[in-house]
Amino acid sequence: MDEHDSKNMDEPMIDAVPVESLYQFYLEDFETIKRSKMIEVFNLDTYQGKVKDPETGYDSTNGCTVIAPLIAAQHLKSVYPGISDLHIENVIDLQAPKVLADVRTKLNLPKDALIIPSDVHDFLLDKSILKQEQFLGACGGNIQDEDHLGAFINMLAAKGTKEKRSNGYKKVAAALFFHEHVISVIKMVFPNGKCWYDVVDSLPYEKEKNVKPKRKCNFKFFGINNGESKVEEESAEEFCALRIRCKDLRSLEAALKWYSLSKFTDDDCTYINSHHWDEKRCYFDPRVFQAFVWTDLAQGI
Repeated sequence: MDEHDSKNMDEPMIDAVPVESLYQFYLEDFETIKRSKMIEVFNLDTYQGKVKDPETGYDSTNGCTVIAPLIAAQHLKSVYPGISDLHIENVIDLQAPKVLADVRTKLNLPKDALIIPSDVHDFLLDKSILKQEQFLGACGGNIQDEDHLGAFINMLAAKGTKEKRSNGYKKVAAALFFHEHVISVIKMVFPNGKCWYDVVDSLPYEKEKNVKPKRKCNFKFFGINNGESKVEEESAEEFCALRIRCKDLRSLEAALKWYSLSKFTDDDCTYINSHHWDEKRCYFDPRVFQAFVWTDLAQGI
């Protein structure tokens, strides 16, 4: 047994901050930035699992592995800095259910089956919904590791390139797989070069009660089950997907740290608090993430 292996057995993690304490820290940081308006949280008028059409068989349940890269693809195709809420809602309700059915048919999977993200990406490339020359690369690791998460953020920022377009710096979009769920992160670019980053989570969140403005939503998560959610039909209108707008990289980092820790269960926390990160066992580690990143320009970073 080498030094790396022995370090990851049952040795007490004296220098580690408990996950519960980290969550409180990142939650407070997230809320502080939100109060400064550098982070804004918007609710969408739909969510994955809302569409269930018995006539066509189209269903968006367990559709995050398709929804996230489709949102990324539509964002990169847009002639505008970003895409509208309506555009995202149409992806979730109209485009994704058909693509989900096609992917599951091709892979001989039953209805509602979860799909491996890499299989979806191969399908989207075959259909030219995404193009290979747009692919910047993949990254991943421990989402709590500053270097691992930083590598992902640097790819989104497209650091290392000076290329410009008439409408600013190049747009970037990603599908982020974490905790058996996939979200989109899209980089919006404005004519003056300013960049915002939107995190789009298609899972249903509970809408804040007695709040009239559309764009108000709290963060109470509903019905998590292996990363996917289902909502009873009679309560469907009480739930929404989220669009979290981050107006700089610092805000994006804070949002991703809060988001990731908010997903850990009690069992996850127990595991993390007693195990060092080990790449050899990463497939069983709740901290593991993987991201696929694309750009609207046919060049790498």
